[in-house]
Amino acid sequence: MKELVCPESDAHLDKQKQCCTHCASAKARRQHLGKSTSSKYDTGAVGVSLATVSRVIKMKKETGSVSPKRKGKCGRKRKTTPRDDAYLIRESVKDPRKTSDALKVDLKEKGIEVSSSTVRRRLLEVGRKAYRPVKKQLLTKAMKVKRYKWALKYKNWTKEDWRKVLFSDEKRCFCVVSEIRTLINTIPHKPKIFIRTA
Repeated sequence: MKELVCPESDAHLDKQKQCCTHCASAKARRQHLGKSTSSKYDTGAVGVSLATVSRVIKMKKETGSVSPKRKGKCGRKRKTTPRDDAYLIRESVKDPRKTSDALKVDLKEKGIEVSSSTVRRRLLEVGRKAYRPVKKQLLTKAMKVKRYKWALKYKNWTKEDWRKVLFSDEKRCFCVVSEIRTLINTIPHKPKIFIRTA
């Protein structure tokens, strides 16, 4: 087999892969094809189909470049405007417990149809993420009085008295009827938000 040399880099072509290291990347291959005129040689040299070689050479002749020129940004336009995004953030800050589904309904009432995942993405863009809040039982005045009386009652107990007591610190007790998982939308390192459980 005749040894081929890449005209771009003067590097010897691999006989098995029929491609030199210079033309390994897509960008280098496109540049190589743009400067070449022989489709038959380039097909084996850069490892692409004849149709691709012909298309790139045609693009080079017509536009003078081998890179596709696209106008504007690619992809679908955003369904929400900057004003809609600001509204979502404002409502989330006002009520951190408001879910993405609830915010989606709010937007729907304004005539904007978006999914819950879109709402979550908009909040994530500004650093707002759903976290599980810390649960802490808020003591009422009556509960504080009971605890104070309990402390006064047993303040004079000795070690022997306390040895007769069985502590249930490893027992999980619920002070509420049921536990419902609640998430809040906030940004990291913000003051913790507590949920009243009683």
